[in-house]
Amino acid sequence: MNQKQVMTLAVVAVIVVAAAGVCIYASMDRDDGGSVASLGSSLEVYGNANGDYYIDGEDIELVERIIEEGLDWETEYPFADANCDGVVDQGDIDQIKRIMGATADDPVVIWHNNWNPSGRYIASTTYPITSAAMCTALTTAILLKTLGIDDEIVGSSFTDSGPTSSDRYVYADYFDIMTEDRRIGNAATEVNVDTASNLMTKYGVTAYIYSSSSTTLSNLELVEGAGLDCVQLPDGMSDIDEFNCAVLLLAFLFDTDGKGYMNTAVEYVEWMNAYWKEFQERLSAVYEGEIEQRSGAASSMSIYVSVKGSSNTDIIEQAGLSCPVSNTESSGTTLTYVGGTDTWLNNLDLDYLIILKGSTSGWSWFDEKYDSGDLPTSPNSSSYQYHMNNFSSLQCYKEGNVFIVSSMMPGPLKSAIIAQYVYPELFEDGWAESFVSEYYQKYWGFSEEKCGNLKYVLTEEDVF
Repeated sequence: MNQKQVMTLAVVAVIVVAAAGVCIYASMDRDDGGSVASLGSSLEVYGNANGDYYIDGEDIELVERIIEEGLDWETEYPFADANCDGVVDQGDIDQIKRIMGATADDPVVIWHNNWNPSGRYIASTTYPITSAAMCTALTTAILLKTLGIDDEIVGSSFTDSGPTSSDRYVYADYFDIMTEDRRIGNAATEVNVDTASNLMTKYGVTAYIYSSSSTTLSNLELVEGAGLDCVQLPDGMSDIDEFNCAVLLLAFLFDTDGKGYMNTAVEYVEWMNAYWKEFQERLSAVYEGEIEQRSGAASSMSIYVSVKGSSNTDIIEQAGLSCPVSNTESSGTTLTYVGGTDTWLNNLDLDYLIILKGSTSGWSWFDEKYDSGDLPTSPNSSSYQYHMNNFSSLQCYKEGNVFIVSSMMPGPLKSAIIAQYVYPELFEDGWAESFVSEYYQKYWGFSEEKCGNLKYVLTEEDVF
């Protein structure tokens, strides 16, 4: 469906006690001067009037109260406007009932929040989704794998360089659709309408699932005009609320015929929120000045250093690091550093440099050799050197405070792993690694033994 015009919602922060707990309504500014409501870790589908994890009879009851009592829905319950027409009336009750009764044979158009580089925007999607294509960006694949959504994904967009067999633990469920006859584009932000139309005809594809990036889908209106709904997720998903919202949205969109995706999503969100609460308690000593805060920067590879506002920088800042790298040259998310006489990064006197990487150069974090405890010396050592050598003049490199962190996990969990290395005095019990291990066991089906053999950080000592 064509993207619906974003409405201006005058929303202020209001604490609302909902069935899922306490939700905070906030607003997301847009370049066009409007704003879009947000719920925190909740289901951002219009019709979820009370701001919990579900659309059900409680939402109907609340909308009825809004109509009868004239409640200020724009401020307190912006998601009560289920049909996004700017008023709350009987039409919204009817829409909620249609959502509750929707099936694969009797779908309904719904409105929900999407994400792009400027923030949230309102989009429409035919619900439920029973057949879709995905971009193979790591964040999207991890999200779908966490929920166990695979049979519904029948096509993909991917670059010529990957993913490869080294990514099999993330992409195992999707390799059969990563072929030229199922390929609808060369990147997350490029969709070939002709090949997409073929998948729509042959496999009944109705939606394209992809994560936001520095640019949005280049031909969004053309793709939507061809009848393909575009579900756009936050890039990197470093923020816990954004990741939780994305989990709940995807689970809701695909949860048909008792598949249980919403049960998994709600369990995951509650598990993640409990983790986050304890994580913040452990870091409180840094925030309250009891422990001196350390500085750091993030990199994705080789010469690129992330700036403030990028998802990688968000991850390290959530780990309690302060990042002094700002971008005054352009609107991009990285700056280049070529070492040698290029001293700007040296002058920042960083305590740590964190490189966040997925599998690379044919090597996977989950390679069987790695599981057995024997780190492969090649190509891993050459890959390590490729990413490290450019930073060898940094003082933090000389002190052994530059390391690679696995990107094969949600952003908030990467923050915990980084914090465990940066502030070992706060994580002497190995809490972060135990929590990530639990994530892989609960949501990826790894055995406890397998998780015990995994390492989530590579240092020079590990590689050589």
